[in-house]
This record gives sequence, C-alpha cells and structure tokens, in this order.
Amino acid sequence: MTLALKRWHALASPSAVAGEVGQDAEGQLCAALAGLPEKIRTAVVLRHVVQLSYAEAAHVQGCPAGSVKAQVSRGLSELRRRLAAAADGPRDWLPAFPEPVRALPLLGAAVRTDFAAQALERAGVPSAGYDSYVREQAAAGGLFVAFGRGAVTGTALHTHRVTAEVFEATHRARTGRSAIRTSLSPAGLHTLLRTGTVRDLRVDLSGLDPHERAVLEAVRAIPNGQLRPVSWIARTARLPAGGARATVLGALARNPLPVLVPCHRATHDCGTPCDAAYPCHTGDILRAAEGMDLPRLDGLTRRGVRFVGSTATRTYCHPTCPRGEGRPEHQVFFSGAGQARGAGFAPCPGCTPVAAARQEA
Repeated sequence: MTLALKRWHALASPSAVAGEVGQDAEGQLCAALAGLPEKIRTAVVLRHVVQLSYAEAAHVQGCPAGSVKAQVSRGLSELRRRLAAAADGPRDWLPAFPEPVRALPLLGAAVRTDFAAQALERAGVPSAGYDSYVREQAAAGGLFVAFGRGAVTGTALHTHRVTAEVFEATHRARTGRSAIRTSLSPAGLHTLLRTGTVRDLRVDLSGLDPHERAVLEAVRAIPNGQLRPVSWIARTARLPAGGARATVLGALARNPLPVLVPCHRATHDCGTPCDAAYPCHTGDILRAAEGMDLPRLDGLTRRGVRFVGSTATRTYCHPTCPRGEGRPEHQVFFSGAGQARGAGFAPCPGCTPVAAARQEA
C-alpha cells in the first residue's frame, strides 16, 4: 500500500492536486460515493482510493476477489452516472477527470501518513475489517506496530530488509488482515516503549497454538531489566515435560510481537540469550537499554554461574533479580539449584528459580 502511495505522489504533487481538484469537486465526488450501497462503496474506496489490490480488498471485506471486481465495476458505472447527472451540463472539473478511476485517488493524495486510514473512515468503511499500524521509535530503532479490535496484532523492527511494504505484506499473510498506516498510536504504547512495562498493553496472540500462546504470555511476565531461562518459561507456561524446551525455543523464534513480547529477556539455561527473533546485536541493545549490566552477565555465564545467593537472606536468585544484587561480600555463586539447596539456600520468592530446582531434583 505504501508503494502505491509513493507511485501516486510521483505522478501528482500536493500542489498539483490542490490546483486540479477544488473543494466543490471533492465534495461532489464524496457525495456520489456516499450514495452508493455500503458494500459497493467499500469496494470502490478500497480499490481506487486506498489503492489496494483486488486480493487485498477481498481480505478486508471477507469475500472472493471476483466479488470485489464485480462490486467495483458496478460502483464505477454508478459513479459515472451520478457525476454526469450532478454536472447538469459542462463543469470545469469534469473534463479534467472524465473517469472516476482517475479522480478517486485525489481525495487523499495530499494527505501523508493518514491517507489510507482517513479515506476509509471518510467512506464509512468499518475499522473492524482491517488493522492499523504506526512506526514508533524503540531503543533498537524504528518499530512497526499493527493494532486492531482493541489489541496489538503484530510488530517488526524496521530494517533495510523489513520495510513498510514488507511489514504490510507479512502481516497480511500471517493474519489475513490488511494493515493501514496511520499516525495515531494505540493507548499505552508510548508508555510501554518508555518504561518497558508490557503487561498493561493488550496483545492478540489468537493466531498461535495454545502452547505458543502460553510461552509468550510467560515471557510477558518477565520484569523489565531482568532475564529468565527457558526452564523457568516452560514451568510458568505449564508446558508438558516432553519437548518443553523445543516448544519454548520455537515460540520465541516465531514471536509475532518482538519488543512488545520481550523475548530479549529470555535465555538458554546456561545464561546465553535467546535472540532468534531479532536481527544481529538487537537483543544486546534492548537489554542494555533496560539497564542490564551486559559485561557482568557475560562474565557470569562464562564462569558457569546460573544463580546468585545472598548470605544475608539465605536465598538464591536469577542473576538479574534485584533481591540478589546485594552487597558483594554477601554474594555466593552457584552453578545449579542443587548446589544452592545443598548449601542451605532457599529459592527467592520474587524471581522463583524453582523451575531449575525441579529439573535438577
């Protein structure tokens, strides 16, 4: 869709549009559109104002592409008839636009980011038939965020490979819904990107199987600035013992909501990050932005340290748990839960490192 807009703007600048289509002409064209039956009006707007393909318009309307073609054909014929009747003789603007198919894109050509969304709204197309998306700035760069029906439905980091056009296409392939670019972010998104607190923003994971949903919901429970191993995620997600590790790793790699479902906070049980869902170095950027001490964590992993105990509280924690970051002279390092239990340390009630304890029991 963004590519279609670029093609249009290459042909007609906003100043040219303003010169060719006045408010009277625009008003008559919109009035003619408004008089069409709802399904036909929707098809015409999707195809010739928003400039979706017939297949994309069919996705939005939930009908075969052939039906959309028929609706568009009927709509254009009716628009020609209505515009000719409204002209009641020669009008200055009609010779410039003898075909509605040429005039329709001009309704929103001077609008930038909100072009498609405003065109759909103006034509009365219900928002339930498509998702919207914005591009926001995250710690690791631009982030595309799609949302609809009260929840976030997909995200992707903006890279040289993942452009707006690629994001729109992959979102449609995964969800069956077109994503229309807008400038209005969903409530709570800016707070999430600023604070890293993800639980207050609704996300739609309905397209995943129950185990994958459970894994990603467990990942959303990992606090900002902390890490949790695969075994903890599997236990929190209540996965069956057989194949739990593979299920977790697969769900992380296929995460449809990177950053918002913070898989950069997940690690293998040895402590190395699970960053399959991110481009190279992105996970480290996100972890550093959350205040994690990456050199310290890397050093602990190299030494085989999985848990940090406190002689003051006699508890052991995951290395990023605030309860375990006491005075250095009180810290004791453990390679496993069994070693910690054998030394008389109990699992921390905050970060609950009991998944590993059960695994090693």
